[in-house]
Amino acid sequence: MPSEERDFRQNPLTGEWVIYSPNRGQRPNDFEESAGPKNNIPAYDPDCPFCPGNEDLLTDILQERDHPQEDRWMTRVVSNKYPIVANNIHHEHRHGLGPHPPSHQQTDPLFPSASVHGSHEVLIESSRHDHRIPVMPPKEFQLVLSTYQDRYRIYQELDRIQAVVLFRNHGSAAGTSLRHPHAQLIALDILPKHMLEREKRARAYYQQQGSCLICDLIQRELERGKRVIAENEAYLSVVPFFARSPYEIWILPKVHQTHFGSIPEENNRLLAASLQSQLQRLDQVLDDPDYNYVIQGPPTRGKSDPAQHWHLQILPRISRPAGFEIGSGMQVNTSGPEHDARQLREITSAES
Repeated sequence: MPSEERDFRQNPLTGEWVIYSPNRGQRPNDFEESAGPKNNIPAYDPDCPFCPGNEDLLTDILQERDHPQEDRWMTRVVSNKYPIVANNIHHEHRHGLGPHPPSHQQTDPLFPSASVHGSHEVLIESSRHDHRIPVMPPKEFQLVLSTYQDRYRIYQELDRIQAVVLFRNHGSAAGTSLRHPHAQLIALDILPKHMLEREKRARAYYQQQGSCLICDLIQRELERGKRVIAENEAYLSVVPFFARSPYEIWILPKVHQTHFGSIPEENNRLLAASLQSQLQRLDQVLDDPDYNYVIQGPPTRGKSDPAQHWHLQILPRISRPAGFEIGSGMQVNTSGPEHDARQLREITSAES
């Protein structure tokens, strides 16, 4: 069981504080059931726009990769039909880049506003409607990650793009509207405040300490060991000291890397193994929980930076914020990172 001790912990990357209150985890219904049926999902859904044969329901197909052994496509990339940002910075390999519309900004101090330009893509991870990452053949999931990297690198190279957010929602509590396995990428010509704050804090740490904040965090976690879940040659998986919610997991490159797009080809297999392994552990401990995972990285400007270090964050959606979190702006975690890491570490995994 988690410790009964209550304490505050701060995330040095963001400055955010988290309150740990394990006894609140005993409240009725604190940990929610993931919504929706988890079994008997068909391999093909005639109403799903992402299933083969339903191409007329798609906006367009920007990229496609074939399955390495079977006569079918494995991954597809399409423009989101209901984008968060208008797809007006649109990359299509057949036609090149379209014009960049001018920005419009209103400077009224009470009602400031500005237009935002970008691109919103869906990265379809399989032609099978029922595929899930924890049970996907490893070589197929490596191909999924290669597709992620392809799209990330395209937007990272564009001068007009300041931020690339690549994420996956799994389950209704995580924001999924379609069950077919997919991730999303949003490229923006503005820099989100949260990303800017992470960049500033990492740079300030580097100036004060002469080293990368995340590199130092990795070394400290390896020395202490109690929040480490697993590691392979290239990646370390931990429940961070300042985890915002129960069973939050970070996957960290052990050698300094600024951007997700900078992963060496030979490390793709190791990242795929690490991510699959952690989702398998969550499957066993939490019974296929709803979750989000996000590639957390710095602004796209600059190809390499000794102060900036990307990581992958997995956030199970098994509890919800209430009035205190909304009123205080602080997160309450009803479990303990050391407890969660120990439980996840005890799950046998095929990571290698």
